[in-house]
Amino acid sequence: MNNTQVLPSEQVQKEFERNPLKLLEEIKIEENSSQSFEEEKNESEIIRNSGTNSPESDDISIYKTNLNCTNDLINYSPNITSIDKRNIFLDNFNIGNNFEGKEDCKSDEDISVNNDINNTNNLIQNVFINVQENSNYVHPCNDNNLNNSSLLEKNNKNNNINLVKTINNAYHLNISKLLSNLKTYKGSLYAQSLLECINTEKELSSFFNDIIPNICEIMCSEYGNYFFQKLIKKLTLEQKLKIYRIINPEFLAIATNKWGTHSIQSLINNIQSPNELYELNLLISKNMYLLFTNNNAYHIMMKMILDFQEDKRNVVNIFLVTNIDKIIINNNGAFCINKFIVNNRNLKLRKLLLENLKKNIKKLIFNKYSCINLLLIIQTFGIEWGIFILKEIQENFISLLDNPVSRVFVMKVFEFLKNNNMILLRDLLWPLYRNIAVINYIVANKSQKKFLKQLIELSDDEQKIYLYILLKRSNW
Repeated sequence: MNNTQVLPSEQVQKEFERNPLKLLEEIKIEENSSQSFEEEKNESEIIRNSGTNSPESDDISIYKTNLNCTNDLINYSPNITSIDKRNIFLDNFNIGNNFEGKEDCKSDEDISVNNDINNTNNLIQNVFINVQENSNYVHPCNDNNLNNSSLLEKNNKNNNINLVKTINNAYHLNISKLLSNLKTYKGSLYAQSLLECINTEKELSSFFNDIIPNICEIMCSEYGNYFFQKLIKKLTLEQKLKIYRIINPEFLAIATNKWGTHSIQSLINNIQSPNELYELNLLISKNMYLLFTNNNAYHIMMKMILDFQEDKRNVVNIFLVTNIDKIIINNNGAFCINKFIVNNRNLKLRKLLLENLKKNIKKLIFNKYSCINLLLIIQTFGIEWGIFILKEIQENFISLLDNPVSRVFVMKVFEFLKNNNMILLRDLLWPLYRNIAVINYIVANKSQKKFLKQLIELSDDEQKIYLYILLKRSNW
């Protein structure tokens, strides 16, 4: 090593002699420079040797990128001290989390899992509950945001993380928002999809207990009734019976509601026990006439007639046959009678039905709705069951011709007889043709000319010749 000291030049020495303070200033500059160099050297050693603050070998590219950014930042601020430079470097490199002073701190993995749970809760609150009308529908059980691979890995590590329960709990806390969603089409779709995610009795029971106080409102909702139709398929017998009892005071309002009638029909669709049928009979017995004649509720009665065997709907049968004269003259009631006639097999009920029709035939034969069913009785049960109808036509032929409804009905009966029992038609027409009052009435009323032509077409050859001679004499 060369120990030779290099002395300042002669000119510099003379300068120091003239100005001793300059020498002191130079000495201080050298000392500060040496101290700064040592600090920077120690700082580099700390960074290289530190196990907690150094980048991993497989992240060397990230290290270089952050280091370059740090150097740029340091170079941009030349007046920053060495200590500040170190802090800037560590802040930019973003090493780990500082848990100093926290005795119950958790591992990085636990914190990541908890963050995922919180994110899932937030996602459910913002996406699954607060459904907007213009949002795109995504099945909650298949949402990519909820089922990304990282979250699934966390769920495998922690069996307590249950997405279904999280969704259910979210609705548990926001039942009012569920009701709000059921007022929209897409909100109803989300709620219906939620039901597919509920698989255990405990989850279903918790959810059912939350919504049961609002079940009447849901059943009468335009989109909520679709949700109810899905819900009823998952419920237990006890839960369905509870619905029957809760809606009892509001049944008529629900049944006559445009959307509520669909909910009641879904209850009927899912009856699986005598107890449910008993509860249903209690409900419909409140005002069965209203249910038969209301524009919305009559679908319920029609469904009972179509879906239940005759011996399973005795309450409906008895009311219908004993009040046939009132029900059959209503448009909606006539539809129900139509289905009853087509599906009738019990002869005792049939006889009781026809006896009540016979008692009121003089009124019913002038009503267009009842006339449809009177004709259906002959077509379905056979002519022998409708003899009382033919007798009424024969005895009151003139008065029936005066009414446009009954006149059309008479012609329909004649046409049916021609196609099915020409002999009976012939026997029915001869008394009419030989009744001078009837012939004079027809001839005197030019408006009956079309009807007379139809009669001639329905008559046999002998009757046609008779009418031709009779009309020629009358100059008609």
